[in-house]
Amino acid sequence: RVLFRSNPHSFGTIFSDTLINRSDALESGDIDINAKYVDISTWEYGAYTQISKRLFDNKLKFTGSIRFDDHVNYKSQLSPRVSVVFTHKDHNFRVAAQSAFRAPTLQNQYLYIDLGALFIEGNLNGSVNYTRESVDDFLAMYDSTAYDSTLGYNVYVGEIKPELLKTFTIDPVQPEHVKSLEAGYRSIFNNDLYVDITAYYSIYSNFIGNRRVIRPDGG
Repeated sequence: RVLFRSNPHSFGTIFSDTLINRSDALESGDIDINAKYVDISTWEYGAYTQISKRLFDNKLKFTGSIRFDDHVNYKSQLSPRVSVVFTHKDHNFRVAAQSAFRAPTLQNQYLYIDLGALFIEGNLNGSVNYTRESVDDFLAMYDSTAYDSTLGYNVYVGEIKPELLKTFTIDPVQPEHVKSLEAGYRSIFNNDLYVDITAYYSIYSNFIGNRRVIRPDGG
């Protein structure tokens, strides 16, 4: 079992450990390491156990294992694995089934970089955003012009239509999961040819990735 703690200090330059009181900022713009910043320390705990049993003169081996992980920012995770290995002389057959996960990184959770027109942010708490397509439709309507044959030039005919804006919610980041089945065969032929064949099938869910969104001011 293992306990791991992380206590990053970027002072708001990379992560969301920003000033608690913005008035504490130095006039020069430099970082005041003595000011109070948002605490983004995390901890995680893991434990692992495994059992195995051999049968039929050690030709058949059953193995079962399970790993438990707990994290302060997401639900506890269980990662079980079972395998069966049959060995006869130089021939080895194996089958295994397992479940695993990939934990969100500190960047996935706490990234906080302001590039002006673009803001790169982690997704620890989820967010409500406008779809890019609906914002494009809204701006196209707002900026609409039409040719006026009487005046001989384009005139503004745009309208403000909030109903064109569509929102969607991004849930807080969670671990990515995979479930796998694996089968394999291994052997040595004539003491000079080694063969190892593996086939597997995996199902992934809850992918962690990047998404570009448009957020209301103050959202």
